[in-house]
Amino acid sequence: PVQLGGELLGYVVFGQIRNTDWMPGELEKHFPPTERKELHESFLTLPQFSGAEMDNLAGLMKLLVDYIVRSELVAPGGNSLHRAVVRYIEDNLTRDITLPETARHLGRSVSTLSHFLQRKGTTFKKLLIEKRLASAEKLLKEHPEMTIKEAADRSGFSDAYYFSRVYRKFRSRTPGEFRKGPVNPCPEHGACFSRKHPGGNSVHGG
Repeated sequence: PVQLGGELLGYVVFGQIRNTDWMPGELEKHFPPTERKELHESFLTLPQFSGAEMDNLAGLMKLLVDYIVRSELVAPGGNSLHRAVVRYIEDNLTRDITLPETARHLGRSVSTLSHFLQRKGTTFKKLLIEKRLASAEKLLKEHPEMTIKEAADRSGFSDAYYFSRVYRKFRSRTPGEFRKGPVNPCPEHGACFSRKHPGGNSVHGG
């Protein structure tokens, strides 16, 4: 199997070989008796390897697969790679993970992964922050008894002050305001309301 970041990309397959003079009974039983002689003769034409030779061949195949992955001769598609990045971030939210570490885990170069995220309209740092913010919001929403500091700690932020500063920058409000309820739908105009016009149409004002 060829795997990248825990995701199966495919298989490397080599030709048929054998390590015995006798055809496996499990294979033989799938053929009628009239065909088994010819089947056995065909089986004996396959290259034969000893157990040690089979182990050596398996080792060579592993080296080949590692080279294929390391050289990026195969790679997951855009969505698959994005999922792999997100999965690695979410699995390591509380660790001080970096782009080089993530790229190494996924078998990609730093420049390749960085350019991929740029094409997605983001950067590794922004994606990491977004996932940490989402984690903190989930904790604050599902655990009313949890303090903002606890939610920040469990989501990978170094301290509550830094978390609040980042939250305000990315969400345009504070974690406390998030906890209190929905955002005002018209914050830039003050109070936002809707009333019915006598003619039946809604009139919005602020």
